[in-house]
Amino acid sequence: MLIALLLPAVQAAREAARRMQCTNHLKQIGLAVHNFHDANKGLPPIMIYYSATQETGLPTTSPRWGRLSFWGLIYPFVERASLYDQVMEGSGPGAGIDRVPAHTWWRALSADQKAGFGSVSFYRCPSRRGGGAKFADETTMSNPGPRNDYLILIAVAVGTEFRVLNRALNTTDTGVIHNGPFTNSTAVVTNPSAQNAGGVAGTDQVTSWSPRKQFAYWKDGTSNIIMVTEKHMPTWSLDRCRMENFAAGANHASTWQVDCSYLTAAYGDGGVGRGDLSAGSWLGSLMNSNNGDTGVYTGRPIAKSDAEPIPANLRWLIDVAYPIAGSAHAGVFNAVLGDGAVKGITKSVNVNLMADLNVVNNGQSGSLP
Repeated sequence: MLIALLLPAVQAAREAARRMQCTNHLKQIGLAVHNFHDANKGLPPIMIYYSATQETGLPTTSPRWGRLSFWGLIYPFVERASLYDQVMEGSGPGAGIDRVPAHTWWRALSADQKAGFGSVSFYRCPSRRGGGAKFADETTMSNPGPRNDYLILIAVAVGTEFRVLNRALNTTDTGVIHNGPFTNSTAVVTNPSAQNAGGVAGTDQVTSWSPRKQFAYWKDGTSNIIMVTEKHMPTWSLDRCRMENFAAGANHASTWQVDCSYLTAAYGDGGVGRGDLSAGSWLGSLMNSNNGDTGVYTGRPIAKSDAEPIPANLRWLIDVAYPIAGSAHAGVFNAVLGDGAVKGITKSVNVNLMADLNVVNNGQSGSLP
């Protein structure tokens, strides 16, 4: 009887400790952003470069890829400089800043190297994942690499074009409806193929890059901006990374899983034509957006739990294309603000408030509950 009485208290204490550890992880990520800015005179980009160049040696319906993402670029500032060096080693086409950390590169790593990338605890929530290396290692129609539990947020307006991610990853500011805290980098590219469309394997070679935005871009002030939150991860998708047999409104629990690599974004081709898919493992939005350019969904939810069922007509919009905020904690999820402060936010928070705090230049501010 005594054990039965004490067990809930012990479990609650353990969860409180795990949540505190998760808070510390986000604090480290926030500090990494500031240290990156100091060292590079600019904000870490969402990705060095993203194009429609298809990785060679894969089926024609396979996704297409980008260069190193935000999460890999801040490796040196979360005490993982050795991993950054492994990704960036070498020079010339297909190496260094031109490397695409997807199938070909990942498959060539040793078991110990894969485990090293999968063991970055700063990027994982202990309430959702236990210890040990966590990485996707599928070889068909997936984005193999280390997994994470945190989310960069992007911002768009109601009624805009569906390909939000494409716009966030655009290599220029022209026509980009995107006002989130991070953008793509400025990159020098030889023989560039069409942005996010078509493309011939091997044409895009990145020769240099630099941050595009500085803290001055955050016109609303660092304390009024949400940089990174915890991520909703549907229970059925945990530890799965496969992308195939897509059909809008289909049962994605059996067709698409997006617990994939955070090192690069993948363009889901195969006739679907959506450029938003694999980056769903680390890049998402709290704003309203179109479902295939038809029928605007407003007031997008924040998942109450990983086990929350998603209506069939929203599975494509929420669970596959753009993950949403959520967590494995009961009732709350953590977020790090632009000034490095970490807030525990109730899952019943007003989504419009969250959206306003994700837009860096709309003049809106507010107090998170």
